[in-house]
Amino acid sequence: MDQAAHLLGEHLFEVWEILSAILGRIWRGSMAAECVNRLLRPRLNARKHADQGGLDLFQFLHNTHRFPRGKRANHSPAELVGIVVPADHFTLLGPAPKVAI
Repeated sequence: MDQAAHLLGEHLFEVWEILSAILGRIWRGSMAAECVNRLLRPRLNARKHADQGGLDLFQFLHNTHRFPRGKRANHSPAELVGIVVPADHFTLLGPAPKVAI
């Protein structure tokens, strides 16, 4: 810290704020793994076997669902990285969109 203060001088706190904002947006690896495990574990416990197709479907559903609240409300993880997700996200898998009768 002393070396940073020596090198940055009066800009130390400005750089500290910028760095804190950047690091605040990054999830630590263990936090991300715990989040995925929390979501995936109940689904795996309900199945006899976990195959790659089931994991791929879980990944698809998670990445296309919209968050109901919080700072990411009304956005899906896919939308947050720039992917356009249609209203009926299952059309991305190939089936025709649902039609209201």
